[in-house]
Amino acid sequence: MIAVVERIGREDVAAESFAEALRIAEAILFAAAAPVGEEELRGRMPEGTDVASVLARLEGIYASRGVTLVKVAGKWMFRTAPDLAFVLAREVTEPLGISNEIFFPATLAPDRRAQIVRDAAPTEWCEWRGRLIRGEVHDENSAAFGGVAGNAGLFGTARGVATFGRAILDSLLGHGDFLPAALVERALQPIDGTTLRLGWDAKSAENSSAGRRMSGRAFGHLGFTGTSLWCDPERDLVIVLLTNRVHPSRANERIKGFRPGFHDGVIAVLGK
Repeated sequence: MIAVVERIGREDVAAESFAEALRIAEAILFAAAAPVGEEELRGRMPEGTDVASVLARLEGIYASRGVTLVKVAGKWMFRTAPDLAFVLAREVTEPLGISNEIFFPATLAPDRRAQIVRDAAPTEWCEWRGRLIRGEVHDENSAAFGGVAGNAGLFGTARGVATFGRAILDSLLGHGDFLPAALVERALQPIDGTTLRLGWDAKSAENSSAGRRMSGRAFGHLGFTGTSLWCDPERDLVIVLLTNRVHPSRANERIKGFRPGFHDGVIAVLGK
């Protein structure tokens, strides 16, 4: 029993030491004006820290946040991606004519942001921010990044989202030139035997949010707050659903039953 307690105690100390090293490395790398070497990092961390493990952990943490940990001339630095809002406008919304319908509210002028706050449906009461979220990103990670991130932060109208979905589907079917058909086909290839695709999800065999009537070739994307976009190549159909199902709490999960029924109902009404 004593041996077990001692082992657990050592593991707790090691975990605390690693967490401290992680915080130190993160702070140093973000504050540094130039790349930082491993020896310099090691000298600032708790004794015996595995610097390589700390750097690998940092790399994983920031991999999906638009920030990349890179090695330059044998030293390490954080490198941010090009401004995501600018890339979105240049590559997607401006070519499709939907700049006023799909956007990051965090990047808008104050008067436009105030209008969004007045017009947007509220989502959830956020304990972390101490207020009801309305007209700003719901996702906590994206909020920590100022409301612009690869995982969340976009606002859009049903028409704007449908226009985007239509452009993707038309490109796939050879009816449009927004993207090369081969590129869309590549993005829709299965990943590791799952329903996941590059930026998309495919219809699962059972209990799919797409419903029962969409074909097996359908692909879509869900939003945590209760939003979704599904495209069906066989039916040449795009369906958008925008809700605020997390209002006032994410404990409301009735969207799981509503989504598939909504999609099946739309297809039935259209006679598709």
